[in-house]
Amino acid sequence: MRVRLGAGTGVEWLMAAMAVADPDWRAVITDGEAAYDAARAAGGRGLVRDAGRIGRHGWIHLLGPLTRRRGAWSAAALRTADPAAVRRTCLAVLDVLPTPVDRPPVLTPVRDRLEAVGPQRLLDEVAPGLHYGPGVLDDVLLVTSQRVAPIVVELAEPDRTVIVHPPLGESVRLRDLARALGDDTRMRILQLLKADARTLPQLCELLDAPRTTLLHHLALLRGAGLVDLSVTAGEANVYRLRAKGFEQLARAASAFPLA
Repeated sequence: MRVRLGAGTGVEWLMAAMAVADPDWRAVITDGEAAYDAARAAGGRGLVRDAGRIGRHGWIHLLGPLTRRRGAWSAAALRTADPAAVRRTCLAVLDVLPTPVDRPPVLTPVRDRLEAVGPQRLLDEVAPGLHYGPGVLDDVLLVTSQRVAPIVVELAEPDRTVIVHPPLGESVRLRDLARALGDDTRMRILQLLKADARTLPQLCELLDAPRTTLLHHLALLRGAGLVDLSVTAGEANVYRLRAKGFEQLARAASAFPLA
């Protein structure tokens, strides 16, 4: 095994960028809140928005081109990182990653449904268990994908929200429900939510677990329809048990063929 050690201001810069880009990481990165405040003071909402578009993982991946350099991994070195190297890395992944053979879903059903029931009802149908309070959503882009079930992927930007969802009308399968239940941490989350609605900070404290870990578990539970998430402007997100999800679980289990 080969082990090497390294440090540098360029690394610290990337950590600050990750904190600016991802609000959940501001709490787990030292001086994350200070980095965000400094970015807002220096470049305003536009700078924060651009950092968010690159995303936490985008900034993390810049560690590769930086640490492949010889010499100090300074902020100056990061400024001069070869853009072609970053592009080659991305294209190399795309070249090797198998291309999905399925065609993208047809949007006619979701367009028809939008015209029939309006945006709020459609949002409830494509992303069940995800509830927004007034003033939270200004511009919403719904993107249909065959590959996200049972998790609904949400990207919240200052000027819009992108929600990637399964095709309209596709129900959660027994396998997805079993997957959501097949973990001790997720079962503990359900037990806590059975007693009362909770915010993410409350769950982190009660379970002694980091935000990023619990967000993954909560996404699986919400995707399986077992948990509701309420988003209200200026307040912490609230998670609740979703009774209809457990009714669906009972129906799916009772319909399982035994012969």
